Amino acid sequence: MALTPEQLDELAPRLWDAVASGDRFPPFLAGISYDDGLGLQVRMLRRHLQHGAVLAGWKVGLTSARARSQFGGIDVRPFGYLDADHVLRSGATVEIGSVPRAAVETELCFTVAERLFGSDLSAEQVRAGLATVAAGYEINQRQRGSLKPDLAMGAAARMYNWGVVEGTGASPAELHRAGFDLADAVVTMSWSGADAVPTPALRERAGDHVDDHYLSIALLARALADYDLALEPGQKIITGAVGRFPAEPGQTWRSEFSGVGTVEVRFT
Repeated sequence: MALTPEQLDELAPRLWDAVASGDRFPPFLAGISYDDGLGLQVRMLRRHLQHGAVLAGWKVGLTSARARSQFGGIDVRPFGYLDADHVLRSGATVEIGSVPRAAVETELCFTVAERLFGSDLSAEQVRAGLATVAAGYEINQRQRGSLKPDLAMGAAARMYNWGVVEGTGASPAELHRAGFDLADAVVTMSWSGADAVPTPALRERAGDHVDDHYLSIALLARALADYDLALEPGQKIITGAVGRFPAEPGQTWRSEFSGVGTVEVRFT
């Protein structure tokens, strides 16, 4: 049974203290529901904002049938908030020691132009309300805790996001007028070490790995509306990984979405 708002209000400060002590998944989270996890995340976000953090946008998770199948095919799109301090430009350097068990995922990164709010937004309305789409990376982290996290605890942990890297991009409206489908973008990903010789990691069609991006963002906006939250102008949104690899010190990763742009990040 889902917790009441009052129970979530009481649980949030306990989770805040547990995280501060190094336990991201404390024992008292055992048995929480998926909705409880999202409710806790929103309460943790509010506390972060009170402590000076700046909300920079959102990730939307489980944006492929394959990802959803790992959780029994549940038809949900969990969100995770982005911290402005960890929204980086292409070419940035990330100190690997600050990211527990870091992984790099190649994704598209969208920028919101117009406020998107409501439980009935369509994919077409979303596309019209976006300013840019760019090649990007999500940098994931896997924090330690007393429990092995399930989907609900992952939702409370904002789906393991540490940060994003935004590269070059284009206008969704212009791509649409040109008849370019983001699903048809060919994604290449490679890494290089000290010798600067690229090692290919993947070459895939984006649509073979993730759902329609505009529909995913519409579903994200609908989920946020349940908490009276919206996608605001200037916010960034990432919509699911085409590829995911562990990040190691000394690596420079570079990806390209054909027809969209490129992105690069270095780990030390």
